[in-house]
Amino acid sequence: MNIPAFITGTVVIIVFSWLYSIRHGRFHGIPRFFAFESIYILLLLNIRLLFRDPFSVIQAFSWIMLCLSAYVGLAGYFHLKNHGEAENGFENTTKLVISGIYGYIRHPLYCSLILMLNNIA
Repeated sequence: MNIPAFITGTVVIIVFSWLYSIRHGRFHGIPRFFAFESIYILLLLNIRLLFRDPFSVIQAFSWIMLCLSAYVGLAGYFHLKNHGEAENGFENTTKLVISGIYGYIRHPLYCSLILMLNNIA
């Protein structure tokens, strides 16, 4: 594993968790830190495999799943931020969002993480 990349990524995840959740008393940032850190470690451990045989069918499927994961996560984040009527940040919504990607998937951010884990695990 690339230790400088591990340390840098871990610091970024800690700062993100602190700035957007823990500092404001929203302690769900603690388990989110461990979830993101686990995914980051899996990515670092498997990064070589993502480029081993770039033109194979399984590799193409892997990249499709990774792109789908990014799309689902970003679409969920932006739709919730724009339509959730949040009080303090996008996490504390006051309205149940059932349009957009939330009309198909109840938890697109979790779905994104699952797609990513299936891609790199």
